[in-house]
Amino acid sequence: TTISSGTTTTLSTTVVFPPSDASPRVNLPPNFHLPNGTIIVVDISGTVDGAYAKE
Repeated sequence: TTISSGTTTTLSTTVVFPPSDASPRVNLPPNFHLPNGTIIVVDISGTVDGAYAKE
């Protein structure tokens, strides 16, 4: 699948979540809107030592 506009947008904010047994999730502000058909790619980093995940 390709992005129809051919552009990539990267959010300017990096958020670090503490280790959790919960399913991975992305918290976006309530006013965050994307055009229909937009594909979002989320890189999920993990650690094995209980430290915060960092990109």
